[in-house]
Amino acid sequence: MTLYLGTDTKSASWIDPIETVYQSLSKGRGSSLTPKVPHLTDWDALFLAGLVRMPRGSRPHGIITWASEAFQVSRTSIYALGERIEAKLFGEPTPVPQAAAKASPSRAELLTRGALIEVTPARLQRTILRATFPGNVSIRPTQEVVHEALDARPSVGTISQLRVEAGLKARQFLRNLNYRGIGRVIVGRDETFFHGLPVLMVIEPVSMAILCAEVCADRQADTWGAALLIAQEQGATIKGLIEDMARNYEKSQELADLSKISVQKDTWHLTRDSAQLLNTLEKAAYHAMQRVLDLEKRLGQSKEIIIRGEWT
Repeated sequence: MTLYLGTDTKSASWIDPIETVYQSLSKGRGSSLTPKVPHLTDWDALFLAGLVRMPRGSRPHGIITWASEAFQVSRTSIYALGERIEAKLFGEPTPVPQAAAKASPSRAELLTRGALIEVTPARLQRTILRATFPGNVSIRPTQEVVHEALDARPSVGTISQLRVEAGLKARQFLRNLNYRGIGRVIVGRDETFFHGLPVLMVIEPVSMAILCAEVCADRQADTWGAALLIAQEQGATIKGLIEDMARNYEKSQELADLSKISVQKDTWHLTRDSAQLLNTLEKAAYHAMQRVLDLEKRLGQSKEIIIRGEWT
């Protein structure tokens, strides 16, 4: 059942003359400009290079991503193709002569220009916490990250204590929030993982309000049912759920007395698994075709040897 009827769709048609040129591209295969991508023509390669050369201010947003899907090449390959064709057409860029050496700027000048990071206690703590979540970096690697980025090396005890205190503060802060003014809402739920433990998340996607974020021992139906009840204890009323295809979700709704609300399923996992299956089947078919071709070649060679033997 669709809960949000409005969708933000992007048209595949672009402003002239981009659309006109794209629609008039010749069909065919093979290009000397793209020897490793045989399905592109010379005109395709020049068209993609032209998109890359457009100034960022006038280039339509998302057109490189669209071109990547339309021509079945990666974004990185498109940018590399643009640079290669630009070098062929206009030559290598003239190297800029090095300016005369100047006196080293002072620390105050570097801080003013933003070229030097001032390591304050607050910055150090934010770096450690960001490496912890969502970075999911353990304590000793966090020491190396902080040392490389900020030239500081806090102890294991300092990092551990900071992480525990921040977690307790975040949990208490979320528990004290009052969502009674938010009313009836449609929420999304899913779990992420932190050091092997599932973190059950219930989020209102419009305001991005976190209704529930609990680290649990498992993600079974009764645990999810308790999480949904906790989300409603702070005043919000759940009238719809957006969730993936997990099999224990339906039972958790019954345990939380939410079995009659509307549910919109996310088919991303099915789409991903179907694409992987299709890729596997295509590879198997290509391998089988190659074996057939190899066998035909061997049979042809054997037949030629027999014929030559009869002639002699």
